[in-house]
Amino acid sequence: LVNMTRVRGNGACVEDINRAEREALRQAFGVVHYLQTHGFPNYILSHVAPQIGVRETWQIEGLYTLTEEDLVAARRFPDVVAQTNYGIDVHNPQGAAGTLLRELKTYDIPYRCLAPRKGAENVLVAGRSLSATHVAMSSVRVMPTCFALGQAAGAAAALACERRTAVREVAIPALHAMLKSQGVEFEAIE
Repeated sequence: LVNMTRVRGNGACVEDINRAEREALRQAFGVVHYLQTHGFPNYILSHVAPQIGVRETWQIEGLYTLTEEDLVAARRFPDVVAQTNYGIDVHNPQGAAGTLLRELKTYDIPYRCLAPRKGAENVLVAGRSLSATHVAMSSVRVMPTCFALGQAAGAAAALACERRTAVREVAIPALHAMLKSQGVEFEAIE
């Protein structure tokens, strides 16, 4: 397994995506050629993703913005909806060499990161569009955490519908009870 490409650009801009698709394929086939001509003559490329992966695009400005400081301090929040300890994994946004890596203890992601600060009164955003700084997003963006955030947003939306309330006004104890009934358990606050 070779995780081999890194392409810069705006994942919300179709021109950048088109350019990135071509560049990523150029890089992938370049690595294949290098391996085949430098000691791995039988190396084959079994498949390429059908679409380029994008780490970050648009994000909301939420009622709370998760920060690097929250992650490093293993901060706990009373409105926790997901927890993770995936490390900080920031690639240089200018495409230059250098990656910021940092291991983390388990930290909370608060419900307020899913609710837009302005407009869209009854919208919740889960996954890589939630409210977080660039560095915090490098930890939050991984799929297991996105799954947990999606489950929390879905549960909150269901509660808001059942109780005929705005999503911003969902009672956190009721949300925690619903998540617990679905098998979600939060690590105890130390």
